[in-house]
Amino acid sequence: MEILKYLIPAVIILAVLFWRVHIIFICNGSLQIKLRTFFINITLFESKSIRKPKKRKYSKKAIKKRYDKAEKALQKKRKKKEEASEDKGSKKFNFKFPDDVEDLLDALSIFFKELLSPVFRSTRLRFKRFKLTVASNDPADTAIRYGVFSQSLAYFLAILEGNFKLSSREIRKVKIDCDFLAEKTTLDLHMYISISVWKFIYILIRGAIKLFMRYIKFKTKKDPNKQKNKKHKFC
Repeated sequence: MEILKYLIPAVIILAVLFWRVHIIFICNGSLQIKLRTFFINITLFESKSIRKPKKRKYSKKAIKKRYDKAEKALQKKRKKKEEASEDKGSKKFNFKFPDDVEDLLDALSIFFKELLSPVFRSTRLRFKRFKLTVASNDPADTAIRYGVFSQSLAYFLAILEGNFKLSSREIRKVKIDCDFLAEKTTLDLHMYISISVWKFIYILIRGAIKLFMRYIKFKTKKDPNKQKNKKHKFC
């Protein structure tokens, strides 16, 4: 019984660490982004569906209300333009780059190298559906667009393959078609990216340690007094 007290929590912790977190992207007329983990689905983002236009009333009161609203909106725009022109005349815009731009860019590059790129490389990317149907009003324009989209899609997949865990079987699921009868280009997409919890924690800890070590090196380079003290010690 005493072994079970330690065994059950250990099994639960291992299950949590090896569990994968999924972020799902669904695009079929509207975009949906969902987070799925431990049988829990959370909607992170959902684009609004296209609303049907309201039926307008053409009574005297309704027309007068619309006219008054439009007039008020025009007056507000005029006031804003006048205020903006006054501000431009009084204030002069002087932009100066901060002194530590190079240090900031260096820190950002380290952040992308040590944290984001390992996360991307250990993230699995899967497609359930990926179908792009190119269409337009003019058949000649449709053919040109098809060529442009197919070339850009090839480059996009090459970037994904270089940064994510993406197999050739998944790339074969990506399809691009040309429809000369339709008028609008449509995308039917259902894909998800997933990463295990333990790998994500490991990458974060390793990246944080590396960033901290770089920060210490950067500080010692910036402070010449510390370097002088070190030289005296060695002498």
